[in-house]
Amino acid sequence: MPAATRVPEALIATADAQSQVVSRTQVLASCLSPYNLRGLVAAGRWSALTRGIFLTDGRAPDRADWFQWAWCGLLVAGPGSCLGLRAAAYLNGFDDQHYPIQVWCTTSRSLPRRVQDEGLAAHLRFVKGDRNALGSPPRTSVNRTVLDLCSQEASRSAAQDNPLRSLEAIRVRVEEGVRYGGTTLESLIDELQSASQPSASLPSASLPSASGANGSRIQGHGRIHQVLTNLVVQQQELNGGRSVGPRPVPVEPWWPVFNGTPIRRWSPDDSRSPWRPPSTQRQTLETRAIRGNDASSLPGRPVT
Repeated sequence: MPAATRVPEALIATADAQSQVVSRTQVLASCLSPYNLRGLVAAGRWSALTRGIFLTDGRAPDRADWFQWAWCGLLVAGPGSCLGLRAAAYLNGFDDQHYPIQVWCTTSRSLPRRVQDEGLAAHLRFVKGDRNALGSPPRTSVNRTVLDLCSQEASRSAAQDNPLRSLEAIRVRVEEGVRYGGTTLESLIDELQSASQPSASLPSASLPSASGANGSRIQGHGRIHQVLTNLVVQQQELNGGRSVGPRPVPVEPWWPVFNGTPIRRWSPDDSRSPWRPPSTQRQTLETRAIRGNDASSLPGRPVT
């Protein structure tokens, strides 16, 4: 009986940093051979999540969690890629887990062509564009994430010829970023002005419009700037003309609401459990309310 393949310590450390996901390139670079790789999969120690991407914790591909699919997308997209849009919003603390996970691919590489892989297509969506990344998993900054989401909302509304919906959707995205992401309206305006340059344009979600892609992008920038300016004026009026920064983060526990469901904000670097099902969160919230710990959130009353 052949001896079990010994996985190098460096590869184990890489897998630990990537939610137990590694690529074939990383495996071969750690001095394991293709024969060793096939042996690990055949023995059930590893499993193939998609072509060239492996789970090192032995779980079946259909049991892979959100973070493992996120790392899968980053490894498939290659160097320079990062998570964006709603995926980055989740990691930055102002959205919930969502599929498909959007991955920014650098413009120097072609988009991955794996449409025949149904699992990959259901969990990942690749978008072409250069973005500065931060954190682990790599994702766009809070400001860039908010503006990308606003641009996406503006493009969708432009395709439906509904400017009122566009302004409302942009306002909601901006307020989520300011309240839960810790950014400011002033920094968003500065980021928008720098992103308005031709070399750093925001995405237009590839939706058709009567004025063309470039006209749609310019129109979307105008709507985003209009919403940001109006919110700045409103804040200054409420604060006697003084500019205000981000709202202070309340002491936990606190319960922001997305789509009518309260969820607990967390940090990706937090040692606590990063995610709990909404049903569990709601049950915990109601239990605390019944005990009198949170009288404003009694069952049947809206959670704020």
